[in-house]
Order: sequence, then C-alpha cells, then structure tokens
Amino acid sequence: MIRAVFLDLDGTLLDCTGGKDRLSDYTLRVFERLKQAGIHLFTATGRSLSFLPESVGGAGFDGWVLVNGGCVWAEGKEIKRHVLDPDFVRMAVSRLEEEGIEFALQIPEGTWMSRERKNLLRHFRKYLFDDRRLISGPVSDCAERTMKLELYVCPQKVEICREILSPLMWTWDEKFNVMEAYARDVSKGTGAREMLEYFGLAPWECMCFGDDINDRELFEMAGWSVAMLNGKDELKKIGNDICESVGEDGAARYLERALDSNFLVRG
Repeated sequence: MIRAVFLDLDGTLLDCTGGKDRLSDYTLRVFERLKQAGIHLFTATGRSLSFLPESVGGAGFDGWVLVNGGCVWAEGKEIKRHVLDPDFVRMAVSRLEEEGIEFALQIPEGTWMSRERKNLLRHFRKYLFDDRRLISGPVSDCAERTMKLELYVCPQKVEICREILSPLMWTWDEKFNVMEAYARDVSKGTGAREMLEYFGLAPWECMCFGDDINDRELFEMAGWSVAMLNGKDELKKIGNDICESVGEDGAARYLERALDSNFLVRG
C-alpha cells in the first residue's frame, strides 16, 4: 500500500510559462487530506532553493528532493548533499567564461551567476527565481559546493558546451536556449531513496508523479508511477498510469481518487 507521494513541480504541479505559477486551492485541499490521512508528501524537482515558490514552501511537504537529487531536505533541514567534482567545476567555469557563455552555479545557499547574465536571469525570473538568493562574491568560493550548472546558450555554441560538460548528464531546451548539467550518478530517484530511508519507508510504498525525462529514475524506483497527460511519451510508456494534465490539476485529482478508494493508507 502507498504511504508516501513524490511530486515533480514543473509540468506536474506548476506551469509557469502557461500562467500556473502557484499551487491551486484545490491541490492544497487535497494535500491537507493527505496529511490528515498520515501520508508523507514530498517534492522531487530539478529546482534549487532559489526557485522554490512560496506556495510550495508553505504547502506542508515533509521534505524536498531538489536539484535532481543534488540535495535532500527533510523536516526543515538538509539531510543529504551531492556536489560536482570541484576541479571539473573550475575547468568548466574557465572554459565557459572564455566562450562568453552566460551560466549559473546552483549551490545549497542559492545561485551564483556569471557577470554577463541578462538572458539567463530573464529566463530564471519566468520560473519565480528569488533574487534574494543571488550569491555575490568570487566564483572560486562556489566550486566546492556546486550541484548543477545552468547555461544560456545560443544555437551556434551548443556543441562546444556539450563538449565542455561531457562528463555530466545534460539537457538542452532549444525553445529557451537553456542547458542544464548535473552528475550522472545523482537523480530524483537516488534522492527519493535517501528520503525514504530517512523516514523508514520502502520504495514499493511510494507513488510518484512526473512529466519529463528527468523523472525516469524516480519512476523506475517508485512502487507506483503516474505520468501527466501533458508529459513526454517516453515517460508515459514506463509509468503505471496516466492522469489529467497539469492545467487540470491532474496529480491532485488522481490523489483524491486514490484516497477515496483507499489506495493510500495511513502511515
């Protein structure tokens, strides 16, 4: 039986580019029912603390898997952190600066951004970036705490950036000219396992929701996985079920039906 739920944010609970930049009142009511039933509720997202919306932070989650598993928070404190190799980060930063690429380093305390950052910062603000978490100071102070790199890359420089970031997993969003890179051995799936271990739960006791390729490892780990109707076909093929789209509060509707049918049980 299901005792814990992991939810992706973008494309699952939020759709910032489509105008859905906060959790709906209906979703919050369903979450309250989950908490009353003793179900553990977690996020599993590529976002860092710099991008955690107020409506998510105040929704009563028991924990957050952030930066695609780069750090894991439970009960208000960081319980796990996975950083990139500092020597690699220093090399990548030097090469990116030589190429004139706008980039950001996601660290536990916030986000460090290159001096030239107007396009990347504009993109970040579409996704509710908290400017108060913009870290100042020398980039060398961040090399040993970096969990993920994010870049604004014009199409002509995509290949050179792929070469620079080749030791890492990376994704390229050609619609927004944004590239993300993170460790190959860290994922939402590994972060979720660490969260479950902290709470004394087993993978088969959890349900998860997601829409994109970076949810694959989470789907492979969970006992029951649900892809969003608006999600990638690749994810739908490996999920156990499909729910309504993010615009229809599909995850919350699925969870409410699961509660009513006793698929979710008291933890």
